[in-house]
Amino acid sequence: MIEEIAAQITQSEAVFAVDYRGISVEQAAELRMKLRDADASLRVVKNTLTIRAADDAGAQVLKPVLEGRRR
Repeated sequence: MIEEIAAQITQSEAVFAVDYRGISVEQAAELRMKLRDADASLRVVKNTLTIRAADDAGAQVLKPVLEGRRR
């Protein structure tokens, strides 16, 4: 799984880390639909997995956004 996430990070033109808590299921579905229309996607991944994948992908710039947000 970490390798798959690292590949997605590497192959992406942009990566956004967002806190999705507090949005409704309907809002999440609408966001996914709009992203799909823009040839983009939304994936929910635990911070610890994303940090490991960022290491594998050489995307150190992503890590500070995620560190400290672990529960």
